Amino acid sequence: MSENLDSRALRNTDCFGQRFMKPGTYTYALVPAGGAGASDDFPYIVEVVDKSSEKDREMHQTTVTVRFVKERHGDCCDERTSDPGRFVPDQERVTVEAGDMVVWNSPDAATRPFAVDGQKEFFSSTALTNECGYTHVFMTPGEHEYVDAHGSGLRGVVRVADPKVRTQEELRAWQSRLGEGTLVMINDGRPEPAEVEIMLGQTVFFAIVKGPGVTITNAALVDKRAQAGAA
Repeated sequence: MSENLDSRALRNTDCFGQRFMKPGTYTYALVPAGGAGASDDFPYIVEVVDKSSEKDREMHQTTVTVRFVKERHGDCCDERTSDPGRFVPDQERVTVEAGDMVVWNSPDAATRPFAVDGQKEFFSSTALTNECGYTHVFMTPGEHEYVDAHGSGLRGVVRVADPKVRTQEELRAWQSRLGEGTLVMINDGRPEPAEVEIMLGQTVFFAIVKGPGVTITNAALVDKRAQAGAA
């Protein structure tokens, strides 16, 4: 079983976070996975205002919950008359201060992955650039190699151990570890650490400090597409 690890296709086990460093109005769209870059309408807004006067103010985080909605038109139940569906945020406009982060997650995206497509070049879940992050909950034991699907050379490994719970004590110990996250810092295409070990059900936080616009993608997915293209 392959791990659904791909920052271009956000599922319910994923989050995308973007930190906004400068005041301004940043518009974006929510699109099905694979649809980023094709948007001509950016209906949702992140408004970034000047930082407060507090010298030591910490970064704040605002979470946007994304839902998939499908509405039928009229009284007919024929699928041909139904809305194909779309992703919508619980807040169409959020206001944050400079330096804060906005995080997107969808509980509906288990089978309908989506992407956050910002109008500004740096703001996209499909090309992680600066001051952003991607998180993934690993649900498959084994060794998972990830790469940048855009070809930057980024490469790392996440080893996921099966807890093999046999007793109530082992179950409690495993459950207590699920809230512990593992941080991987990525700077100019170099992950640190390049290899991490976690338990099944734990989260890895990939923090992109600076980069050319990378993805965090299961290497097996990239290899399959390369093989299909060569066939």
